[in-house]
Amino acid sequence: MKSKFNFWPKFFLLMCLFLSIVMVTYAFTNFDILFARGKPLHFLTFPYMIFNCTICSLIGHQLNYKTQKIIIDDDTITRVRNFGFGLKKVYKINEIAGFLTYCISGKKNANEYLYLIASDEKVAKLSTYYHQNYPELKSLMIQHQIKNLGNEQWILWKHISERTI
Repeated sequence: MKSKFNFWPKFFLLMCLFLSIVMVTYAFTNFDILFARGKPLHFLTFPYMIFNCTICSLIGHQLNYKTQKIIIDDDTITRVRNFGFGLKKVYKINEIAGFLTYCISGKKNANEYLYLIASDEKVAKLSTYYHQNYPELKSLMIQHQIKNLGNEQWILWKHISERTI
């Protein structure tokens, strides 16, 4: 079974990519105005460059660590980063020690995050926010007898800075 992504994460990601491409294109097309020799630099040049780098790094972080395609076969679990366009890593089901879950509730809804654990490291991430078929993937893991290691306390800073291998 392959994971399927929800509409809104794809939409927001595409909008951020579009805006960053527009900003980079603007910088290259107006390079002579922004960095003309003998003339003072435009006062928005440096904030523009910092903002652009920040947007690109946030998009890269989301692509690498939060949007992972998961493929569950009979004896393997495959993780592919970047909405399924990145690096592929295959784990045998007997290598997976179990999974941890986190529940995050907001004003309108609650999201559940599931981390696969192998050799004391979080190696893959699933969530109800990013993955359309999250309940089916979780039940398939339970059918493959992957151990539920329980729920952990969700901490904002830990969630933002968390990286999976």
